[in-house]
Amino acid sequence: MKSRKINENFARPAPRATEPIGPTTRIGAVFYTQARPLPWLYGAVSVTYVKATLDETPTPEPGEPPSGLQAGDPIPFVPPWLLRLDLGASEDLVDLGKHPLHGKLGFGYTFLSERPLRFSETSPRVNLLELNAGLSWWFLELGFQVFNLLDTRYAAQEFVFESNWNPNAAPTGQPARHIAAGAPRTFLFQIGFRL
Repeated sequence: MKSRKINENFARPAPRATEPIGPTTRIGAVFYTQARPLPWLYGAVSVTYVKATLDETPTPEPGEPPSGLQAGDPIPFVPPWLLRLDLGASEDLVDLGKHPLHGKLGFGYTFLSERPLRFSETSPRVNLLELNAGLSWWFLELGFQVFNLLDTRYAAQEFVFESNWNPNAAPTGQPARHIAAGAPRTFLFQIGFRL
């Protein structure tokens, strides 16, 4: 059996638990309200604001590269603003036999502001729409949901760290951006029976 030498310059994933970043200051507020202006119409709004900063520059662990964070920097991955809006309608549409045909329709909107990353980078803001609709009659329920209605391309997670994907090149030591793509437009269908 032949052995093969591995190029040590090639970046390999390594498991990582939590990473200490030192003391932080976090200030924030949450506003939430819901309303039913008409018997068949309802809505809810939630707004969250967070200011989260580092009190001290993190000390790198032995053998690890600098974190790219400085005292006063925002804590990575925490969006300063988060908004959620839900609007729905639900009403009996028509009587079919002894039972009404009930319909519902709802929209959801999520906004994430730019999220701070390491090395003074930020991720783009995210706007997502959702739609759900359904019909129910007697014991039968039919419905569907659409997530990411406009098929927005966005990063569900975004990181900045040193990496090298070319095994033949020397590492540059420069941070690079890496993303985990957010879900594309997704359809879910549902059939239910009530006993």
